[in-house]
Amino acid sequence: MSLDQLLALLPDNSGGDIGADDLRTIVTELWNRPRNVVQGRWQYNETPSATPTGNQFTLDTTDLEAVSWVRFRYEDIASTDFSGLLRRLDAGDYLYIQDQNEANAFLICVVDGPATDSGSYIEVPVTTTDSGALAMTNAAFVGIGLPQP
Repeated sequence: MSLDQLLALLPDNSGGDIGADDLRTIVTELWNRPRNVVQGRWQYNETPSATPTGNQFTLDTTDLEAVSWVRFRYEDIASTDFSGLLRRLDAGDYLYIQDQNEANAFLICVVDGPATDSGSYIEVPVTTTDSGALAMTNAAFVGIGLPQP
């Protein structure tokens, strides 16, 4: 469903024509919208709130349920420069981060606002939506979910 079709379900509310079914349709369409996923791998720096170096990423806390930001160095382990993509992260995008050796050490979060470029790394404000029971200890796979244009 296109944005125009979604907006057509919300007529000028002067007549009270917006129904619960209309709102359910809109929320369902937005929730199920397809996303492009970009992936990379960074080394995890276990020190909370550390400035990442090399090809690392860091979190503000080791408590995966309470993460409020993720910092990524521009380049991942494969020396791929993700800085352009990371700078464009904004509210509504998603991050999936998983330890490369342990499937139950993961973090799923929604981006809360625009990413900030700090000169050698990008800081992304996030809210955790799900996490695994184990702490991350190794290099991690990172999936970045972006809405399709």
